Amino acid sequence: MRRTGLGYALILGLSLAARAETLDLGGLALSVAPPWQRAAAEEEARAGGILLRRDDLVLLIPAHRPRLRTDEGRFFQQLETLWRARYGEQLALDWLTAAGLRWRVARRPSLDHADAVVFHVVGVAAGQALHLVVHAPAHVTALPPAVHALLAGLAAPGTPPAGRWTLVERIHGLPADNALDALLAAERARLPGEGGVTGVRLQLQEDGLVTALQGYVAQRAGRAQRRQPVEWEWHLRWRPPAATLPASGRLTLQPTQLPAQVRLEVALRTWCGSEAAVRAWAGQLRQGSASEGLPAAACETAAAHTTLLRVGASPPAADLLLPPAASADPAVPVWLLLSVRPVLDGEGPGAALLPALAVHYLYRFEPQGNAE
Repeated sequence: MRRTGLGYALILGLSLAARAETLDLGGLALSVAPPWQRAAAEEEARAGGILLRRDDLVLLIPAHRPRLRTDEGRFFQQLETLWRARYGEQLALDWLTAAGLRWRVARRPSLDHADAVVFHVVGVAAGQALHLVVHAPAHVTALPPAVHALLAGLAAPGTPPAGRWTLVERIHGLPADNALDALLAAERARLPGEGGVTGVRLQLQEDGLVTALQGYVAQRAGRAQRRQPVEWEWHLRWRPPAATLPASGRLTLQPTQLPAQVRLEVALRTWCGSEAAVRAWAGQLRQGSASEGLPAAACETAAAHTTLLRVGASPPAADLLLPPAASADPAVPVWLLLSVRPVLDGEGPGAALLPALAVHYLYRFEPQGNAE
């Protein structure tokens, strides 16, 4: 395993976002929720993997996952030999069993900071080496319980929940009337000179949306000024997701038509809550009066995964890992929301309006026995 090159004090200064999401760890689903916080994308790019923090712990999941060139037993022997040669008597080794996998745990002093220690947690799944690097204060002598709990929630291969996700409602998210006025005012401020916005056209469909801003730009000829009508129009299309999805695996959303200056934000979120609360929240979402967050959850199963699609020669697909459908209370339904939202690159016309539009696909998990 290569050295991460991360300074403990530097990591603690990262810009972090608190959100729940499901991460793909070598084909396994790792559910991460507050108080764990994830670093911003640019920080993760510099670190070479996913960065998480809670309290005084920092966890790095390197993006590189090498495939084994030998059997698992010999791999761990070689790894221990490497560690002992590098860290000598300062190395402490242990074993951990979590989510049906055996993990080798190594504790050693930080190479960058005297007041910190580093834990390497290494496991093997589907022929790949999985590596977690935990930075902790120097007084921590064993792998912290918070990391134990994180690994315990890892969805082991071959053990998906029995059932399926069923589409119950398709929701077109539109801004409310009072919000639309503010959006149009923001669009008007983006126009050069004495330009103005005269109207907006919105058409949301099962597989996309068409929207247009209508307005004018002022043109002068000598002392005279006249208004030149202009219209900015965006057509976005994608293949709609299936009405039923497997309990685990991946969901692919394929755009078929996207303007070059628009990227598509695709998000998957799960949570559990009563049907009455979720239906009421969906109605508010449809009317543009729901908050950006999910309705109050009856249990902590929320997860999220967001992908931004930038359009090149041909639109790439969003390949998302379906979050687990676990619930602490079997009587409380589990829901999945797939949201598709356009975002304009830059600050031109449409930068305020487009992100206020969305198409949502609301699924409910049907356990085996309830699903036909």
